[in-house]
Amino acid sequence: MSESLPNSSERHETSVMPEYEDIEKPKTPEHAPEKNQEDLSKALESLQSHAKEEAKSKREIKIEKENKEPSLPYLTREIKTDAFKRILRTTQARLKGPDKVLSKVIHNKTVSRVSAIGEKTVARPWGLLVGGIFAFFGSITVLYMAKHYGFKYNLLLLSMLFVVGFIVGTALELILRAFRHKR
Repeated sequence: MSESLPNSSERHETSVMPEYEDIEKPKTPEHAPEKNQEDLSKALESLQSHAKEEAKSKREIKIEKENKEPSLPYLTREIKTDAFKRILRTTQARLKGPDKVLSKVIHNKTVSRVSAIGEKTVARPWGLLVGGIFAFFGSITVLYMAKHYGFKYNLLLLSMLFVVGFIVGTALELILRAFRHKR
């Protein structure tokens, strides 16, 4: 089976009607390049002169700063605390018994305030580590000596060793930090 049309009147052939053949076609730029170039150069010159007349120097133009109000409202402290409370409640609702109780204790206002004060102190991690090590090994040494030589152990010594270790650890941290920044 062939799907082509047979020769019949159903085919549409394009032919130019005789009454429109005599009408002159409009001239395209290919027909008159010299005249078109002259017109373009005159138009370009007139546009350039008009642009020079209308142009202003950058000193003449004053830019005013616009005081636009932000389209979105600011996040206030109340909005933030409400969002925090909502997230905390939904998270605590998903926790199991002991975890929920611990979360409520940790996120208590009093505990949070004490924690915020504690995070702003001068307690440095190296100072705490070295202070703990000094207190531990110093106490063991003094306790051994007290049992061996027969004198009374003083509990104030533990605190003093911790403070000395803290000072040594903080100084060590500052020295190491100074050498790292020089490299």
